[in-house]
Amino acid sequence: MLPNQYKPRSPAHAVAWGILLLGMVLFVYFTWLKPEQKRDSSNGSTQTSNDVDGSTPAMPLSEAPYRPDTRIAYTSSACNIESINQAPFGTEPVTVARTSPLSLVGWGYDEVGKRLAKSLYVVLLDSTGMARYFFGGARATQRVDVGEYLHLPDLVNAGFDARLSLASVETGKYHVVVSLAGTSGFRVCDVGRWVSVQ
Repeated sequence: MLPNQYKPRSPAHAVAWGILLLGMVLFVYFTWLKPEQKRDSSNGSTQTSNDVDGSTPAMPLSEAPYRPDTRIAYTSSACNIESINQAPFGTEPVTVARTSPLSLVGWGYDEVGKRLAKSLYVVLLDSTGMARYFFGGARATQRVDVGEYLHLPDLVNAGFDARLSLASVETGKYHVVVSLAGTSGFRVCDVGRWVSVQ
């Protein structure tokens, strides 16, 4: 039973109270309960971010840019993954914890169209070469040196900086590749990088 001072005095008063309560519920939901989202500027899709460290989680396979078993053209000259977690990234597997974000820095471009890729995804392949996890949301960065090296001055923003959450990734060894959408569809750029998730 509501105290007298909170009882609606008329139907209009009751409607006003209902709108006020609904507004409070929506405010609480969107302010505290709904996961933070960010816009992926490279492909326009919305990626859900981890509230704690701002890393991008793996997307559900149903939302991946292509089916994991799709046959895709490979290249090794359209990108590079230069560092992982601020350390030089060589061909030996780098051990990372599932509880820590995975940071990748590098560059990539549309090799066929000789321009920036329409979108860029980091993909983890399992030991059979099957795509297991897709990550969007990489931040574009300036890489004037890439454009100069390739003699393509329009590639000023060919760099990327990806901060990925491994919370949903099963432990194991994964081949890290970059999937680039360009003139002839998707091409997978493989420069021999590996991670061991523990």
